[in-house]
Amino acid sequence: MSRTKLKARKLGSKKRKRDDQDNDKDKDNENIKQRPTKKPNLSKSKAIELPQRSKSTQSFEPTASPEVGASPETIASPDPSLLADQFANAVRKHFSESSSIELEEQYLPTKAFCDTTKFSKARVASNMPEFLEKSSENVKDSLIQSKGRGPHTLVITSSGIRTADVARELRDKTDCHVAKLIAKHMKLKANVEYMKKHNVDIAISTPMRLGDLVDTDDALNLNAVKLIVIDASYKDEKNRTIFELKELVGPLIEFLNRPGLHSRYGNGIQIMVF
Repeated sequence: MSRTKLKARKLGSKKRKRDDQDNDKDKDNENIKQRPTKKPNLSKSKAIELPQRSKSTQSFEPTASPEVGASPETIASPDPSLLADQFANAVRKHFSESSSIELEEQYLPTKAFCDTTKFSKARVASNMPEFLEKSSENVKDSLIQSKGRGPHTLVITSSGIRTADVARELRDKTDCHVAKLIAKHMKLKANVEYMKKHNVDIAISTPMRLGDLVDTDDALNLNAVKLIVIDASYKDEKNRTIFELKELVGPLIEFLNRPGLHSRYGNGIQIMVF
């Protein structure tokens, strides 16, 4: 084959190769144009997070009671008629097997209860002295030493711890001789001797121990009593008040119905529920 023909063949093959490449490019361009454009999937896109407002530093939650075991809302808030009804309910619940006549004998008259609704402060041990002074007209002049006639005020509590707390506040804020009669840590004999040796103005204890002191050599003289305070604001570790403790409700009812007290309600003795 001549050189001229060989040269012509080479040039022809190169031209065909270039043409094939150009055709491939044209096809690719057409495919790109025909290919559908994908729209962004907004559902899968991440949500835009807006900056959160900073929380206010002020707290609008109710203030906690300053004392553990203190209850701001208690049986002490109603008026005397409601207190008498609530006491009657406690009697019926505790003496459920008693007859209606027997129950009637255990009820306390409305006139026995003092209205304490005007006392707006928290019913905690630290406010007990002010509560006594402001809530009872019958005892204002009695928060002084009673010259050995026996205590003018009895404070009935549900535990030895509460007895100690209330006694400390009354000793610090009044001129009265306060007797802290804790049954758990003091023998009855020691309490009897103390009451006989001292001119006590305010006696504080549980209903059982107070009853025992009355029955033991008249160590607790009820003749001078003008005020009985039932400490119903204090709650134990199970959130129960003195009216909800089965072991205390019975002795409390029995003590308040002692002949030396019951006959004088509304006529010399007042009951205040703290």
